[in-house]
Order: sequence, then C-alpha cells, then structure tokens
Amino acid sequence: MLRQQIPLDQFIANLPLFKEFKREDLQRIAAGAIRVHAPRGKTVFRRGEPCAGIFAVLFGHVKLALHAAQGAERVIDLIGPGQTAGEAAVFLDKPYVATAEALEDSALVLISKATVLAEVDRHPAFARRIIKSLSRRVFRRS
Repeated sequence: MLRQQIPLDQFIANLPLFKEFKREDLQRIAAGAIRVHAPRGKTVFRRGEPCAGIFAVLFGHVKLALHAAQGAERVIDLIGPGQTAGEAAVFLDKPYVATAEALEDSALVLISKATVLAEVDRHPAFARRIIKSLSRRVFRRS
C-alpha cells in the first residue's frame, strides 16, 4: 500500500509533545529526526540497547514488551499513530527498558536523544509536557 510521505516537521507538529512549537523549532527538531521503516515482526529496539531517542509512530502499531528469561512475554503497552516511546530512557540516560516490535508494517520517526535534550533546555513548557505524558503512562499502568 502506498502511503504519502509527509514532511517530518509537519508530522512532528501534530505530536502532542510538540504542540505550540514554532515553525523554526519544528524544522530544527526534524533535522534531528529520521524515518524508520519497520515491517511486521521487526524489532525496533531491544531492552538493554543504548537509547537513541524517542520513537513516534507515523503509521502502524508497535508492541512494547518485557521478556522473562524463560521466554514469557509481558506486553506493557501498544502504541499507534501519533504515540511515542522511549522518553523515560532519554531522561534517565539509561538503555531502553522494554523491547519494541512492529505488529504490522509500520513507519516511525526517531527523534534523536541529543535533539530532545536540546529542546528541553530551550523550552521549559516542552519539559512539562513530557513529564505530564510520562505521568499519565505511570497512572495508566497502575
């Protein structure tokens, strides 16, 4: 299926984390982002891998899961278009805490860790939105 390529700054502008950013800010963030194609079954990132940044789903769905040594899997979240993963690892300066796998052919945008941290320094309101987003996830999982 052919999907229209939207400019990265337009996609990023529609993510809740980046609402109210100015055009020049969005262009700067887009310059620190790349598209990632993830066919069904592809691992986007693994638990324990160094954090590259925040992944945002452009289309498709991604499963975030923990795997036990015995092979058991515990799904901790399913994310779809416009949703993000990896924020906690960025701010804790730790490896990813879960494994992300594409449940269907998907496209994601990876916003580099350095880009995210630079924007936090520039925009305190952005930092508050990320804290709010992470807090919602904690309460949802409780």
